[in-house]
Amino acid sequence: MKTEMNSEKIKGILYGEVGRTLAVIAIIGSIFASFYIVKLDVAIMQKDITEIKTNHLVHLEAKVDNINQKNEMQDAVINDLLVKIEKLLTRSDDSK
Repeated sequence: MKTEMNSEKIKGILYGEVGRTLAVIAIIGSIFASFYIVKLDVAIMQKDITEIKTNHLVHLEAKVDNINQKNEMQDAVINDLLVKIEKLLTRSDDSK
């Protein structure tokens, strides 16, 4: 009977210690898990920011190319008009 009481006390102590140990492990695990989740979220945000920058850069490059094409077309028109003006001015000088 005394042995049974001692074994019950030992079981109670062990169960209590195991419970405390598991609780400490769970707390530590949840702390590390939250840091890991934050780290993962930061990594995802950095990836998203990189994609946004890349897309923005591609969009800006397309806009710049479009502006350059328009400028080249305007330069061609201006050069054509300058040639016409020069011809008109030389005709009017010849007629005098």
